[in-house]
Amino acid sequence: MSLRESAVDPDFASAVEHPSFRSFVEHLPCVLYVGEPTWPPTIVFISANVERFLGYKPEDFCADPTLSLRCIHPEDRARFVERVRGAMTRAEPYHVEYRAVHRNGRDVYHAATLSVPVLDAEGRVVRRHGIIVDRTEQKRLEGELLQAQRLAAVGELATMMAHEIRNPLAGMSLALRALRGLAGDGPEARECLDDLESCIVQINDTVSRALDYAGQRPLAVGPCRLEQIVASACKFTATYMRRHRVQLHSHVPPDLPRLVADAGQLEQVFVNLIITACKAMPEGGRLTMRAWADPPLLLAEVSDTGVGVVAGELGPTPGPLGTGIGDGAGLALSLCQRILTAHGGTISVRSSPGGGTTFRLGVPLEQGDASRAAR
Repeated sequence: MSLRESAVDPDFASAVEHPSFRSFVEHLPCVLYVGEPTWPPTIVFISANVERFLGYKPEDFCADPTLSLRCIHPEDRARFVERVRGAMTRAEPYHVEYRAVHRNGRDVYHAATLSVPVLDAEGRVVRRHGIIVDRTEQKRLEGELLQAQRLAAVGELATMMAHEIRNPLAGMSLALRALRGLAGDGPEARECLDDLESCIVQINDTVSRALDYAGQRPLAVGPCRLEQIVASACKFTATYMRRHRVQLHSHVPPDLPRLVADAGQLEQVFVNLIITACKAMPEGGRLTMRAWADPPLLLAEVSDTGVGVVAGELGPTPGPLGTGIGDGAGLALSLCQRILTAHGGTISVRSSPGGGTTFRLGVPLEQGDASRAAR
């Protein structure tokens, strides 16, 4: 239905359908629309750039009144309906924010709609003019700002921890060393002192992870090989895995394409994931590591047979204050994500209660090796 065929004022319809006006609105970084105050909303005009935003043509919205609602993310739809339905016939503007889903079902945008009423001589709403703005980039920047603020807070906390915790730890370590000489060779005394030393190491490890997370070390990027990085991480944590009765099964081929990465920081990622996996298997278990090329990325998985995580406890962005996996895992996983993000890579997780956890990493290949691997 065109504006001329609707109940819209003919002069307004003529202005909106003028080629110059349409050309103007098509190049705006937002979507303009005109709707009738019905439910579901009847769209009588929507600018052509809606297709770039949502993948549907303007005529699709005009022909199907429910389409605009189906473009709302399912988790936001009820809130959108509650906010907008009662506002359609009120002689006042409304503003609502939500997530919009592209026709392809994959791309999700943060959007905001502002609608203003048009009244007749008796003060009744005869149509509504609206604008839809893509706020995805703004949301991303807000997220980065929030993350920076969190990092600043963690930095202050880490500095306090280094001063207030590590100094007493050093004194405890010296005292423990003296106690070993006084305790004799009794197995119970040695076991007790070993437990104390393990607790001191664990506390120091938590402080180190906090300092690493708060730090902003620049990447020292260069060609490197994942099999060497994984081997180094496994060697570093070998004693830790033996202590936790964890069996390592590594399937990392020696002929993988090269990476362009900071080998030291990637090694830290694998060390953190191995330690996290061990903590998730308090009774021992199996740790499996595998890797393969999927240009332009090299993919790796670290899987354990541990306690797993209840759905919802571990989102796509692990936070620094903890997860459901194990003690101190939140800082370790947040550091992993930061390192992978700095490399232009990815990290995701699959987990279920009692079914173990699998972390999948993706790191960009060196350009030449990516081309050869693709062939």
